[in-house]
Amino acid sequence: MAIIKPFLLGGIPVPDLSLFNDVAPSVFTDAVLHARAELPRESCGLIVRIDGARRYWPCRNVSATPAAHFAIDPVDQVAAERVGTVEAIVHSHVLSAPEASEADRLSCNANGLPWLIVSADGRHGWLEPVPGAPVPPLVGRAFYYGLSDCLTLLRDYYALELGIALPDFDRGAPDWWRRGENRFVENIQAAGFVEATGRRQPHDVLLMQVLGSNVPNHCAIWIGDGRILHQVENRLSGYAVFGGALEKATARVCRHQSFIG
Repeated sequence: MAIIKPFLLGGIPVPDLSLFNDVAPSVFTDAVLHARAELPRESCGLIVRIDGARRYWPCRNVSATPAAHFAIDPVDQVAAERVGTVEAIVHSHVLSAPEASEADRLSCNANGLPWLIVSADGRHGWLEPVPGAPVPPLVGRAFYYGLSDCLTLLRDYYALELGIALPDFDRGAPDWWRRGENRFVENIQAAGFVEATGRRQPHDVLLMQVLGSNVPNHCAIWIGDGRILHQVENRLSGYAVFGGALEKATARVCRHQSFIG
């Protein structure tokens, strides 16, 4: 990420505009003022081209953890898209400098738009998407819900190891399983899996109930020889010996249709 040298505009530093040539200084001023107004929450918004000019479009942060993360309200995004063209994502950092985190980089690459990251003291920088960014190694990934989690690992494993593209699905809030939802079971069949019986086979998917859940809320890949590959919160992705608590937590085994028959 390039941190842009600022200059001052009405007490608020404004970056050199060479990376985004026709953005008016008021866009940066408005984004910083929004960041200040939202403290201690992260602010979020969009840079929208309306009638040929780029403007800052403030949005509501609907993240379940707004002091550390942001999620743009879909209603606000649709409203912006109705009046102009969304050209960049904006959000603030409250507890850290406006430098891209790994989660920021993953999200930016996923949505394909430039990001402007600001802080309430006026510092800011651009983050640009990297087209065709390589898929990170399956082992050693940090956990970021919705970006680098157990489902991401499953999809990347099937793509890299088997050449099978699995659909993504909306994960909802991090605690969806506490809200009467059953997202894994509802979506696994659409991804081409059926419940398997008998001996486990390599590439089978184990659906687990963890954290006291009454429905499957975690998935792992059966590697064979008593090992699984999975990603859990607050740990790096990696292999684990299957047994004990992991075996007790397994609610069902699913097999992709490519390996049936």
